[in-house]
Amino acid sequence: PQNIPLTPVTNTTLLVNGTNAGVYDSSVMNNYETVGDAKIDTTVVKFAGTNSVKFDGNGDYLVTPPSMTYAYLWTGNLTVECWVYFSSVANAPHIWSIGESNTARCTLYVLGNVLKFYTVVGAGDNRITSSTTLATGQWYHVAITKSNGVFTLWLNGVSQGTSNTTVFPSGLAETVAIGFQNYGGQSGDYFNGYISDFRITQGIARYTTNFTP
Repeated sequence: PQNIPLTPVTNTTLLVNGTNAGVYDSSVMNNYETVGDAKIDTTVVKFAGTNSVKFDGNGDYLVTPPSMTYAYLWTGNLTVECWVYFSSVANAPHIWSIGESNTARCTLYVLGNVLKFYTVVGAGDNRITSSTTLATGQWYHVAITKSNGVFTLWLNGVSQGTSNTTVFPSGLAETVAIGFQNYGGQSGDYFNGYISDFRITQGIARYTTNFTP
C-alpha cells in the first residue's frame, strides 16, 4: 500500500484524509463547500486563540449543497448572526443570502457604506437599512432576528429597524451562501474581509431589545 497520504486521481469520487477540516459546522448539522480560496485565517480574529474565515472579494464564498433543505427559515422565529470585518465595502458585498429565486429570498449586504437587509416574496419586498456608516478595519456584530413574523436588523446590539414578513412563503428548499449572493441563477457581490462565529438558530429570536454583543 501507498506509504504517503492519498491524493485525488482519475475517477476519484470520495477522499477523506482527515486533515484540513478548517471550515466546518460545529453543530454537526450541515456540510459547507468552500469555493475559490476562502480559507481559515489566524491573523485577523475577533477572539484571541480562534480563527476567522477569510474572503478576498474575488470568487470566495461558502455554500451549502443544493440538496440541503432550509424550509424552516421561512417559518417560526429565527436568529442569524455573525461577526464581520470589512477589508472593503465597495461593490455591494453580501454577508449572507438565503433563497431559491429572485422572488423568494432574503439577503444581508452592504450598499452605500450602510448595512441592508432585504427580503422579497413575489411582487412584495421589505427592506431595513442601518443608520450607521460602516468602516473597514474593525469588527461588527450583525444579526437578524425574526419574532412573530417580524424581522429586526441589529448592528453591534442596536436595533436598526424592523420589517413585517408575514407574507413569507413556506416549504421552499434554499441554498445558504456565506460571502456572496446566490439565488435565481445569479451570483456575485463577493464579501471582502473576514467572518467569524456565523450562527443560525431555529425557533428562537435571541435578541428582542438592544444588547451588548
